[in-house]
Amino acid sequence: MIRHARSVRAELGRTVGEIAALASGYAGTLRVGAIPSAVPILVARTIAVLKRRHPRLRISVEVATSNHLTAALAEGRLDLALGRVLDADAGSSFAVHATVDEGLVVCCRRDHPLRLTGERASWVELSRWPWVVLPEGSPMRQILSSAFRGGGAHEPDDVTETASFLMVISLLAESEAISLLPRDMLASPFGRPTIDALLVDFRPSMGPYTALTRRDRDSEASVALFIEALNHVLQERASLDT
Repeated sequence: MIRHARSVRAELGRTVGEIAALASGYAGTLRVGAIPSAVPILVARTIAVLKRRHPRLRISVEVATSNHLTAALAEGRLDLALGRVLDADAGSSFAVHATVDEGLVVCCRRDHPLRLTGERASWVELSRWPWVVLPEGSPMRQILSSAFRGGGAHEPDDVTETASFLMVISLLAESEAISLLPRDMLASPFGRPTIDALLVDFRPSMGPYTALTRRDRDSEASVALFIEALNHVLQERASLDT
């Protein structure tokens, strides 16, 4: 009971300190985790909005897969994470503040032979080309494997694995490789000049990811500021999509 009271008092002290800091124009420190696909547009724009409003807020960003991010969030090493809860048992300890749809597109360089035909490529045809893929075990890799099976094809033999989307885009630009990417990566400044979507028989789909905090720490002022800026960016994005 005494330990719990001390914990509550410490949390209250932290909250009061943050509110005072906000009132004086200083908003403390925020530790954000994000899956790679959220970084180039959503996280970058959110931080840009947030820093314009609160330039003295110190922000650190960790980029990792969802399983690493949720573990870090649960252990208190992150204040907020943009990712997916892969462990249903752990999900009850997190609060969801925003949901982000993530469309997927099959991509290649703009002058790729398959794009020049102007026709839809079957997954059997796609399997004959080199691919750049995320590592085994990642949700997107699992979805890609399901797409090949659903298209009646074997997975390609010529595969390069990387967890870096920047590496994926660079390899697509320099070769005849193909990859499955989040739509935001295609629209990012990295992807826009060099790669484009490829017409395929069907496009794989992926469930949304969410902005998460620990339930016992979801009232922190710096987290509230980030969520406010994130919702602003998501509203802008929705207006552009309509």
